[in-house]
Amino acid sequence: MKKVLLLFVGLFFSTIAIALKAQVSVQIVPTSPTAVQVCNDSTTDLRVRVSITAATTTGCAVSINLPTGVEYVHGTGTLVKNSSSPAALTVNYNAGASTPNVPVFNFSQNTLAASNYVEFTIKKTATCDARIFVLNGGNLIDSVSATVNGTSSLQASAGYTANYPSFAFTQPVAQNNAVVGGTYSRTFSVSNGAVTSSDEIFLTIDYGTGIQPNSLSIGATTLTPTSVTGSVYVYTITGTLLGADSLLTNGETITFTENYTVLQCNAVTNYSAGWGCSLTSICQAATGTGSVTMATGVPGMAFTATKTNYVNKCTPFNEVLTYTNSGTGNAIAATMFNTKFRLGGGNSSVL
Repeated sequence: MKKVLLLFVGLFFSTIAIALKAQVSVQIVPTSPTAVQVCNDSTTDLRVRVSITAATTTGCAVSINLPTGVEYVHGTGTLVKNSSSPAALTVNYNAGASTPNVPVFNFSQNTLAASNYVEFTIKKTATCDARIFVLNGGNLIDSVSATVNGTSSLQASAGYTANYPSFAFTQPVAQNNAVVGGTYSRTFSVSNGAVTSSDEIFLTIDYGTGIQPNSLSIGATTLTPTSVTGSVYVYTITGTLLGADSLLTNGETITFTENYTVLQCNAVTNYSAGWGCSLTSICQAATGTGSVTMATGVPGMAFTATKTNYVNKCTPFNEVLTYTNSGTGNAIAATMFNTKFRLGGGNSSVL
């Protein structure tokens, strides 16, 4: 008798659970989303259909759980179609209950019949975190939950991936035989090795204290820094500077020409070329250095003295003293600095 009673109770609660779950259904259309592109102002659509299967007077809330690094583009919720009655039925974004990757929408009316449904789309975008998530083996999945009278219906999409560029940096050839005060030119390049294109290059150059930059150009176009902070110059490369299609595509290379003046010996310049969602959100950067090796020279002192109008030591005469740098190697590198010339000994004056 107890077994029969327990079986009856179990069937009773199972029937209630089934009835509760049947109040709403969710469908992602299609269930296999396309891959998202990280940054580049790229968006993809997610289409959702929510159907009321049992009448209610408490409305319906729809939560869209987007994966790590994928976010809802605010203001892009768009009605595709709805049931014919009521004709004005739609969904409204619930800002107070939403987060960037969990947007929440509410049916525009609380009184809903079993025949009511709403089909709508949102746009989603991928941030740098989506790239990291995928690189670490993560599988991007969208999950949509609709809740009526405290019970929910859930559907998850198939897994999808994130696509993104991959930058490489070719650093400039070292400038040999440089001298302090000398002005030189060098080239470096940035290339994309991924199928996914980039619409920007964020280039940061730190010249330190040893280099004075004079100009930076791509072809005949001289670039203007986006910002300069001390020795750090930041450039944002966009538009046709990336090519006719305004994109750095797979296998494409952009070459920069840099003119600079050496201020200190053995100066080093640091480069970082990256892509991302903004200057403050760089997803990946390729780095390199520009080095300067100094010309060599050894100064040497040669001295000659020549008498003019000389008769004897008791008669006034002139003596011409000639000091010559007889050093070897590069003339500038062998230059003497802070040289002192002394005539006579003891307390003789320094010239």
